[in-house]
Amino acid sequence: MGKLDGMLSILWMLKANEKMTAEKMAETLEISVRTVYRYIDLLNVSGVPIISESGHGGGFALPGTFSSFPLFFDATELQAMVHGTQLARQAEYPFTESLERALKKIEHRLHESQLEDLRRRSSNLQIVEPSRNPPLQSILRDLEQAVDEKTTVSVAYAKSERGTPQDRLLDPYGLFYRLNRWYLVAYCHLRLAVRVFRADRICGISLLDQTFQQPEPFSVKDYFMRMIREQEPEDDFMTVHLQGDESILDQICNQWFLQSYLVERSDGEARFALNRHTMLKYMPHLLLSFGKQIHVQEPSILRKAISDLALDLAKYYDAPPLP
Repeated sequence: MGKLDGMLSILWMLKANEKMTAEKMAETLEISVRTVYRYIDLLNVSGVPIISESGHGGGFALPGTFSSFPLFFDATELQAMVHGTQLARQAEYPFTESLERALKKIEHRLHESQLEDLRRRSSNLQIVEPSRNPPLQSILRDLEQAVDEKTTVSVAYAKSERGTPQDRLLDPYGLFYRLNRWYLVAYCHLRLAVRVFRADRICGISLLDQTFQQPEPFSVKDYFMRMIREQEPEDDFMTVHLQGDESILDQICNQWFLQSYLVERSDGEARFALNRHTMLKYMPHLLLSFGKQIHVQEPSILRKAISDLALDLAKYYDAPPLP
């Protein structure tokens, strides 16, 4: 039994019984009496007011005023929360500051030894933060509120980075984070259809005194991924069948632009469904970088593209150097 499980089990027993001896708790939990005393000491240090009565008829008990259980986190759980906060800031998550405040409240309840261990473990993962973009975080907070309250918003939206912003009325269905960008899936009153908008191209936003009903059921993620696939002609899709070492296939399957095209992954094999343009644009360069560690079973057009690319590189490096 783990330490935290043991401590919580003792709390449950003391909560359910007026009084228990260390021997009875040890017998119930199938641990030593010495371990029971160690867990009780840890609970006392953690702020649980356990009452100890010695002598005949004595034992351990909780005061009648005790009603709430403390939260216990092991080292890896605390480490995950710190790293999660760092990742949230890197992603410009709109409620990063609230997440950091919550983490500070938890840290204030830790012992010095726990804090020292947490600082040591947290330094194992370093994340490069982007340049701050306060307007985007503010817009994301407003959008999240509008999604939660089913409130129509008026936004100034630029279709391109240098485009002139245009006013749009949107019913926000949900936010989606992919490839270091935030997207909004919303019903557009101008187009009279559901559309996807890049959050970083929203220049201004106002929440209106107007609510909407979101269709049920509706999955923001499913709609977003379906939209990506529907942008490519279905009759142009081809099956890419790869064979190779498991670790190499994992590297290929985890490429961001291939994740939504993976249709089958088995031992030593992977199959993707890509349209011709995407396949010939990305796959030859990617697969060539793995050399003989990967083998293309099909299609032949991809094998030919990799061969042509390799020959072109060979000719380039065989040519005499420029003066």
